[in-house]
Amino acid sequence: MGEPIPREILERLVDPDARFVFPSEIAASSMLAAVLTETGRRALPARRFIGWDAFKSEVFAGDARGRPSSKAIRSIFARVLAASNAAEPFLRSVVPPEAASSSARFAPSLAAALPALRAVPEGPGDHLADWREIRRRYETFMVDRGLYEAAWLGREAASPKAGWVLVYPDLTEDWDDYADAAMALPGATVVLSGSLGKEPVPAARFGTVVEEVRAVLLSIRDAVDSGADPAGIMISVASPESALPILEREAALAGVPLNVREGRPLADGAGGRLLADAMSLAGGRMSFESLRRLLLDASRPWKEKEAARRLLDIGISKHIVAPLPGDADVWEASLGSDDEARRLYRGLRTAVSRIAGAAGFRHLRSAYDAFRRAFIDEEAWSPLQNDEIARCLAVLDELEEAADAAGLAPDAFPGAAAAWLEQLEATRYLPVSESGGITVYRFPVAAGAVPDIHYVLNLAQGAAVAAARPLSFMRADERDRLGAADRDISAGLVRLLAVSGRRVFLSYSEDGPDGVRPPHPAIDARDPGSVGLAYDRRRWLPNLETDALPVTEAFPGQAASASAALATVFGSGGADWAAGTPDAPATMGPAAADAAKASMSPAGRLRLSATSIEGYSSCAFRRVFQSGLRVEPVDSGLSFIDNLLLGRIYHDAFRRLLAPLAEAGDPPARRPGPERPTSRRRWERRYAD
Repeated sequence: MGEPIPREILERLVDPDARFVFPSEIAASSMLAAVLTETGRRALPARRFIGWDAFKSEVFAGDARGRPSSKAIRSIFARVLAASNAAEPFLRSVVPPEAASSSARFAPSLAAALPALRAVPEGPGDHLADWREIRRRYETFMVDRGLYEAAWLGREAASPKAGWVLVYPDLTEDWDDYADAAMALPGATVVLSGSLGKEPVPAARFGTVVEEVRAVLLSIRDAVDSGADPAGIMISVASPESALPILEREAALAGVPLNVREGRPLADGAGGRLLADAMSLAGGRMSFESLRRLLLDASRPWKEKEAARRLLDIGISKHIVAPLPGDADVWEASLGSDDEARRLYRGLRTAVSRIAGAAGFRHLRSAYDAFRRAFIDEEAWSPLQNDEIARCLAVLDELEEAADAAGLAPDAFPGAAAAWLEQLEATRYLPVSESGGITVYRFPVAAGAVPDIHYVLNLAQGAAVAAARPLSFMRADERDRLGAADRDISAGLVRLLAVSGRRVFLSYSEDGPDGVRPPHPAIDARDPGSVGLAYDRRRWLPNLETDALPVTEAFPGQAASASAALATVFGSGGADWAAGTPDAPATMGPAAADAAKASMSPAGRLRLSATSIEGYSSCAFRRVFQSGLRVEPVDSGLSFIDNLLLGRIYHDAFRRLLAPLAEAGDPPARRPGPERPTSRRRWERRYAD
């Protein structure tokens, strides 16, 4: 098993020309800090510790002339290519001929495949021929515009000016493309993952993911109480899409702040959702569902909130689904004398039509900005929302520049809004961290880092996944025919994570966030206590009354509840609970407090009126909200399907179902035998008895 700081780094550190390469920038920056602590040095040049991607850009620059192609340029080219194939089909497998008219649907996948087309082999078959044709057209497109694709550059290294130390480069997804050239660098030292060993690494085994998460959080609380610096604690989570919500929920309960460094698509941010909802409203012909989704998003500071609420109320009361094509606008006919709601509706209809129908990115920018100025209070956006919108607009600017580089006229790009939304979905956004919580990364981003304490969660088979996939843009059957097998690197990454920290705790749960799964083959699942991650259930939300244990501390949620109880139950008294506010809470009053205390006693009976029993049996929460807190539900949907209408639907369905029988006439009645009385006779006998 390796060490947190490989021996080769410490040995070459005295050489000022030695530079060190790690699988990621996170590992590189963390290793730099760890080396400074280990050696006692006060400083080292940051350029000596770099990630794998930075190393490739510096060493394998190739003989490129011009400027590199970008994600935006690839997106523009893919859409132009799809439009050409729709007009005159030339693809026979990548886009089936019967789907040529819908070629635009394939544009995102075509754009994603362009950087990897250098590896398309020669061979028979329409599939390979299609990819070679796409590569030829893309190459011509770039040459004509002075562009080059960085991933297509040669793998011959430039004249090295440093002695490189490559640390576990075979745990990167594209190592196979660079292995020969990197291994041939003069004076280079390559530390491969084989030095980490082949044996499974110890990991704690839990019954459920909740137990696993709680054990980790209790361990973090103990470590911080013992003097550990929270900035030196790190968490890696495999399959964060399913595991992270559980971790965040339990951490909030335990009072452990988290700093989740997980990017999300820009399409999910404030600017992207606004664009998507505007396009949905235009594409849905001002349907009630689309209008409700746009206007009821509470994160948007609308200028005319009351008019928006009335507009939706009219849609509910008038049972509006959507205006029919070619018919009078049902919204206009239903708004009556509400001029503000009518003005809002017309303004929205015009604005979203301009966004969806923009013929170029410049017009799209103008329409999008006009929408925000007209309907949104721009001063009320939060700093995070402002940053998200600014990033979205930067992506739009990139698309406009890419269209200009492609030689397209500013207003000759139909479907600009759809292209922008696709680009936002493909662009991940990680906001600047504003908290000082425990850093959380997706597996295996932090592999190779050296924090003080590192917890690695959810190491189940199918969750901790990483592989190098050559020709990943091709169909599975074509990859199999060409012998392009995946190279699983997850086992090496798990072993690397096992030494990525001064203290490392690996864990796995039998019933994880994605269901029951076996452990990853690279771990040896053991009892949690044997690996220092024991979980004492009695310490989670400690309860002195039920556990009869001395409790020296409470979770933050418990402390907040106790404070609220002291302020309300044992306050000065008051009759109206609904009058309370967070700053001035209302109290129950002596009579209500006595009744609450009496209800907690197991002796005696609980006296409730018939009305109370009926209310509790139907919905206890509703009774508490309506009677105690005076909170009424607000209907925000189409509630016009009442029992009468439902009965009519059933009646019509049965009428249509039984119509053939009615047309055929009544069948001849069968006379029941004495041994099988009819149901009617059974009932008659029952009543006679």
